[in-house]
Amino acid sequence: MPAEQERVSREEEITSVFVELADTLVAEFDVMDFLHTLTERTTRLLPVDAAGVILLDAQGRMVDATASDERTRRPPSRPPTPRSSPSAPGSANSSAR
Repeated sequence: MPAEQERVSREEEITSVFVELADTLVAEFDVMDFLHTLTERTTRLLPVDAAGVILLDAQGRMVDATASDERTRRPPSRPPTPRSSPSAPGSANSSAR
């Protein structure tokens, strides 16, 4: 039954993460705290060694938001082009509005 126990533990972990996310729906919501929690939970739930969040400012420069560890905190040496950004207008991943 180890596989079943592992599945239950994973389901409980995922449920816990969603409860934690729901707790962010308050007026005092701290975006940076949420992003850090997101990276930590990602490394627990997915088969990855580390996770990070890099945002683009209005000028298209990368801003390191948070990471699960210091090694991941360093942004890549080459910034993404606007076409490769999932939210860039006209990109393959953006939705028409």
